Amino acid sequence: MSHLSSLPKNILRNIIGFLPQQDVINLARTNFDFYEICMEKLYRRIIIRLEPILQPSNRDIRGIDYIDSKQTVVYGLKKALNREDQLKIINARIQVLILSLKINGGLLDYIEELTVYGRLDATTGSSVAELVSLFQGKSLKKLLITDYKLRRAIRNSLKLKAYQSLESVTIDKVSDFNHIDELPHLKEIIVAFNDQGSQPFDPSQLSHPELIASQLARIQILIITEDNQLHSEFIKLLRYLHEKHDLRLKLRTVCFNYYHGKDDVSVYSNFLTQTQIVDWTLVQNIEVRMGCDNVACNQECLGMLELSLPVLKKVSLVQHSEGEIDTHKYNEIWEVKVFSFLQELVDSGLKLISIRHKPASDGVFFDGMEGNYLQRLQLYTEMLPKILQNSRTTLLLPNLLKSLACYEQPMNTLLWNGCKCSHCELYLSKLDDFLMTHRYYRFKNHAFKDLVSSTLISAIAEALTMRHCTHDLMPDFDLLRYPFNDTRWDFHSNNFSIPFKCSVDKNYKEHEFDEDVEVFYDASDVFEACPFSSNMFRPVARAISHYVNDIVRTVISLSRGDAEDMEIGTSKDLNDGGAPNSFGILLLNGFYYHLDRETNGTNYFSNIYDA
Repeated sequence: MSHLSSLPKNILRNIIGFLPQQDVINLARTNFDFYEICMEKLYRRIIIRLEPILQPSNRDIRGIDYIDSKQTVVYGLKKALNREDQLKIINARIQVLILSLKINGGLLDYIEELTVYGRLDATTGSSVAELVSLFQGKSLKKLLITDYKLRRAIRNSLKLKAYQSLESVTIDKVSDFNHIDELPHLKEIIVAFNDQGSQPFDPSQLSHPELIASQLARIQILIITEDNQLHSEFIKLLRYLHEKHDLRLKLRTVCFNYYHGKDDVSVYSNFLTQTQIVDWTLVQNIEVRMGCDNVACNQECLGMLELSLPVLKKVSLVQHSEGEIDTHKYNEIWEVKVFSFLQELVDSGLKLISIRHKPASDGVFFDGMEGNYLQRLQLYTEMLPKILQNSRTTLLLPNLLKSLACYEQPMNTLLWNGCKCSHCELYLSKLDDFLMTHRYYRFKNHAFKDLVSSTLISAIAEALTMRHCTHDLMPDFDLLRYPFNDTRWDFHSNNFSIPFKCSVDKNYKEHEFDEDVEVFYDASDVFEACPFSSNMFRPVARAISHYVNDIVRTVISLSRGDAEDMEIGTSKDLNDGGAPNSFGILLLNGFYYHLDRETNGTNYFSNIYDA
């Protein structure tokens, strides 16, 4: 029997490429034969962030996942700590990394990509700046810093000429384009324009526009900010270079807005899609932020988006609006337009589809009736699989659960008449107690309101979306490039109001509806802390996943467990799981599924993290 160490190095690299970072470290310690190959893998792509890696569940032996093998993560502790303590741990680990690179300078040649995700404090930011300074004259290809203030501080202290190996650059103001000729290997431009502010585009800001046009003509990846105002300023720059210097973009990847503002003319036009500046026949990956706030148009402009994309492999569609979307009707129109657009693309052999919504922040729909919910759910469980029935696709729905949470009656069913397993019996009852003992402040009413199931599930779904590394500068079709975050919600903070208010008793006992009645409670010498904390989030997520599992079963036509509840002959389809399955991977609001077939041809799914 041959040993692992006897295999050729190229085969070893492929095998080790599937190992998560701790296994790579352990293997590197076994003998020197593995050390160099493991170090190449360990240092190639590094991401610095607060959250640790989400670990797969061990309840499903088929739940094998390789996402955590794609990056080496520098993070805080797995035990839930406050932000200050986490930052201290991260800072210490960055300093250890710096020391290692200074002692063994050869490790710097292995690092090709460094991502700094999220907001850091000043001390940790200084350590990141020190780390970045070590890459001068080295082989770093991509440096992505999502926090604008940290990115600006590092850019101001370093010279771009010292990083000529960079293939990617983030542009924060128009004048930054004057320096892109200093990067001879440039392939990717990320237009953030954070320094541009409200300053309009002026051609005089470009020192050598003809040279800049020639540089832009060579790039392969263009990611433009989602901000509509900043996006439009960059489009003005492209229009100027196109009209004055005949700029033509030959892009492999492009991310842009297709947005019709409420104050725009009723007939929408888009410069990128309706001119010859982009050769769409070359585009392989695309993200379109589609939206319409123009009342006269009523989203009709979305149906005008027609592109020739014969080699397209990945498509990301984002619901884009400057106002809050709090009606089912708006969502349904948007989804019908999106699905019609997808139907035109299936012949290109799509490998990945991502659809992101912009749900109401507090989970309240004006027309969130059950019938509307069932109609929307049918789009994803029946219509979308039919559209993609001849392909094998990865489907990403980063926040679909939060969008569905806006329908109160189905969320009531989830909490009080949902899964009856022992785990859900315990934790759904705890959520019921939480619902009865907490309120949220609704700014529209200027008052505290009782929590409803939609608001609670929406807050949980929002926390689950934070498992993904998402940002304006990171396309949704790259969600699987980074290991998932082990986020823990504290059950009180939220993104739409002040923290939830704990009640000393059940909400219905406090009689807040009667302002003339003054209610008194016995005081206690010891403050009783709320029992709901971040430690409870992971088991609650598992309970919510059982509801999502039912959606997945419908997608792959696997509902055999319901056969005993049906009268023979009354069901149009017993759903035995033998139908064609269009998806290999399904990401649904933080829940990650592998979909495949048993040896007998029956469909099955594995819930990787929450089985």
